[in-house]
Amino acid sequence: MKRSPLILTLLLLGAAVGTESGSAVESEPVAEAAARWVAAVHRQEPALVELMSRDARAYYPRLREHALRADARSLQSLPFEEQLQVLFLRHLAPPDALASMDEKELILFAREQGLFGMNLRSHDTLEEIRVEGDRAQGRLAKFGRLDRLEPGLHYLVREEGAWKVELRGEQEKATLDFAAFVKRSGLDEAEAAFFLLEMRLMRKVTSRDLDPPGASPRAARRLEPVARDTTLPPLRVIALREAVGAALPPAATLEDQAESLRYVLEPGDTLPGHPRVRVREISAESVLLAVPEGEVRLGLGGKDAYLGQRLRAGPTRRGLADLAAQGDGKPGPMAQWRNVGLRERPLLLQQGWLTPVVAEHGGLEGLRVRRLAAGSFWDQIGLQEGDLLVAANGRALDSLDAWKEFVRVAERETEVVVALHRNTRKLRFRTRTISPTRPGSPPS
Repeated sequence: MKRSPLILTLLLLGAAVGTESGSAVESEPVAEAAARWVAAVHRQEPALVELMSRDARAYYPRLREHALRADARSLQSLPFEEQLQVLFLRHLAPPDALASMDEKELILFAREQGLFGMNLRSHDTLEEIRVEGDRAQGRLAKFGRLDRLEPGLHYLVREEGAWKVELRGEQEKATLDFAAFVKRSGLDEAEAAFFLLEMRLMRKVTSRDLDPPGASPRAARRLEPVARDTTLPPLRVIALREAVGAALPPAATLEDQAESLRYVLEPGDTLPGHPRVRVREISAESVLLAVPEGEVRLGLGGKDAYLGQRLRAGPTRRGLADLAAQGDGKPGPMAQWRNVGLRERPLLLQQGWLTPVVAEHGGLEGLRVRRLAAGSFWDQIGLQEGDLLVAANGRALDSLDAWKEFVRVAERETEVVVALHRNTRKLRFRTRTISPTRPGSPPS
């Protein structure tokens, strides 16, 4: 039988990839089982369930029990990354449908929703394999390249003579990824988890969302008024947008500095929470507001204006229920009412689903806007769901390198020009913003 290049490599490496005694023969079936798992997960094939260990197959049924029955207090006993998995299950499927899924259907649903296996590609291989009795572990090499080994481990166990995959590696990776997100974002763990939850569901999360299905409804809380109608709140203009060569209205992003709220408004719109404050005019440099006392003109800001840090501080130790309760009386998601995630890279990428569209020649046609958060930077520069974004600041978005450069532009620049296709129309928007960071600060 002709051996694959992977198996020949394992045989040649011998002790480097074998058991403690150096047997590459024992590593070969482990590598083959891992390869079948990677391919099945990447393709979302039903066969992936049969490749899982008994403990791995029991993982999502256990989380489903929490999704259907656990209240906010019970959820707090779980690590934040598991709380997210539970809440994703709770809100990504109707309760009756979730309860009726058998084990296989539930696992395939979790994979379809990206709750595990999102980083696996069909050509990934398991390297640095160690076998100890009925247990084995190794590190995934992306696309089979030894110079691209993942930092975490993947685990397998031998059951009834066959190697099966454990989910422990996926769980450890989720923990590492969450810790990295917390560090990069500057949020505490509860804020980071709450932000990820709202951006995954792409809506405001309330205290009611942390109750199990069928729980007694809570009394609705009255939204806190942002300010008295007759009093202009402390506002600043953080972005001004105009359509280039198209008869579309301009837009301005106003930030209520007292409440950490941001709104993208057009001429004629009223300021949410202030029905007697209306946008009368938007120019290239300023916004003219009609107020009970007359008119107020607000400029984009001087050379020293910058977005700065979040305006509101909070307790250092809290859970998702605490954040949900804080937001129950406020409009919009936490990204608005705590001024979170305006232009910081790790948060920016969570606030819009921009999916590469592959062209026939193999490059990219652009980025398809699947979903985006209201008030986010993507909203401010004029994107809408369904748009095909084809260029930014004069550079075609025809490669992954161009996409990375666009993220840098979104994170750092004060002028952004985007070209996009919306249905049959070709549109361009120019947006000027105040500086995302303190002037003179080094790139992040």
